[in-house]
Amino acid sequence: MTQVTISQIQALIEEAKALSESGHSFLDRRWREDGPDGRNHCYRRDYYRFCMLLARQVKPKLIVELGIDEGDCCGHWAFGAPKATVIGVDVHKDGEAPSIIARSVESTFANFKYHRAWSWEAVRTLSSEIKSLGGIDILYIDSWHEYDYFARDWNDWSPLLNEHALVLVDDLQLGDIARGFTSLPGKKLSDSTMNPAVPLGIMIRSGEKLNALPFKQRDFMS
Repeated sequence: MTQVTISQIQALIEEAKALSESGHSFLDRRWREDGPDGRNHCYRRDYYRFCMLLARQVKPKLIVELGIDEGDCCGHWAFGAPKATVIGVDVHKDGEAPSIIARSVESTFANFKYHRAWSWEAVRTLSSEIKSLGGIDILYIDSWHEYDYFARDWNDWSPLLNEHALVLVDDLQLGDIARGFTSLPGKKLSDSTMNPAVPLGIMIRSGEKLNALPFKQRDFMS
């Protein structure tokens, strides 16, 4: 994987905001249409395009996303890095519609694998495969919107990170997530220009020792 700097990431953010399309008809069509739940996906275009450009820039071998919703971002990861394996994990406990749509992304991009499971269960079933692929180059944590769940996911998945991995943490404004993000090792950047309502945290690891975050046992945790 190609290493990047904070300034290069900032340049990718600006490039993403200037893009009008991803260049992939499936992804662009989804942006222009309302989903089955009535949500219009256009407002998230800068954020997704940034992920596409980041994947294209760093050429990762393995990307893992926790909390994929309908799989929009996973599609952009897969399109941006067609030689990478993209693993998406989401239990979709509140309904079938997001899972069905995520499956349509999986059928469109051969390098995307969707796993319907709790994130703390998936790490046990996927760890051997992840290690065989050389570890995680990009980890995107968007599985819950509360600190305790975020901390549990970080503790479970961070041991699988490569030495120079990138970690993205979404929804910094919710549930004290920002506190958890600032506690992570490595160089960090938070951006609220791609979506002012939803700040995104980006961490660059440079071989720092990984720390565990304290958390309380919560509902659904095994």
